[in-house]
Amino acid sequence: MYTYEVWIRDNSYQGKTPLTYTSTERLLPGVVVRVPLKKKLVLGIVKRLAPAPKVVAMKPIEHIITTNDHPLPTELLKLMIWLNAYYPAGSGSITQLFLPAVWPKKSRETVKTHNKNKTYNLPALTKEQNKVLKELRGYHGTA
Repeated sequence: MYTYEVWIRDNSYQGKTPLTYTSTERLLPGVVVRVPLKKKLVLGIVKRLAPAPKVVAMKPIEHIITTNDHPLPTELLKLMIWLNAYYPAGSGSITQLFLPAVWPKKSRETVKTHNKNKTYNLPALTKEQNKVLKELRGYHGTA
């Protein structure tokens, strides 16, 4: 059993520190998860593997949204930590800046739910998205 500090994406959490959850899987920092908060499930971001508190009952991570192959970038996590230290807002509000309100049901990653692997197909890109993708693939310099 592993113990993780998880940044919560919910305005109702006004604390400045991540909450602690458990998982049977080894996760990297930046993995997006769904965790219980009070009586609802909310999105969160794994901050780090943490030592288990000795006297606190911890809830399990309900769903692993992104895999260890596709965590959020380290720079993004550093920015979240800096914003949390600099601004007086609760970490729930700050984490909202980095995650959508609802994770799309169709994702590029494999979604693990209670030991089941499900893969979702993405919808086709729009003309505008294809144009931008083509431009990005042809770009090799700096701005």
